[in-house]
Amino acid sequence: MQPDPEAHLSMEMVRAEVRMYWGAFASKSEQQLSSLYEPDAVVFGSFSTRREAAPVAMVRRRREYFSADTALRVNVGDIDVRLIGAAAVATYTFTFTATNVGGRRSKANEVIQHGRATQVFQIEGERLHIVHEHLSVAACVT
Repeated sequence: MQPDPEAHLSMEMVRAEVRMYWGAFASKSEQQLSSLYEPDAVVFGSFSTRREAAPVAMVRRRREYFSADTALRVNVGDIDVRLIGAAAVATYTFTFTATNVGGRRSKANEVIQHGRATQVFQIEGERLHIVHEHLSVAACVT
């Protein structure tokens, strides 16, 4: 997808898209979440050791997080947005809790107290799409 030079992007549009993203994730709405990504978007998950194409990340998320017995809770911190023409970079912190996470030999719980996110959005027409996403966990030393 090529950026739309006629599209008008605002910081609040990007913040709303970030909130929609986490709302879709927490409600396990795979179709809605998938629609937020550009098909060739690159994703680095919180604990991943390599990049994934967005469709591959969605398959993994379905297996790990979207089963009926998995409960998800997310809180997003302040969302900083930098507008760059027809693109925007959103950076923010988040907390994430998942119980009964699948995709492993046995069900597990996952708690991220100090998550960090960077998402790059591009606008085409009235639609924003994620073209790059990097989620990570801050190592807290006490």
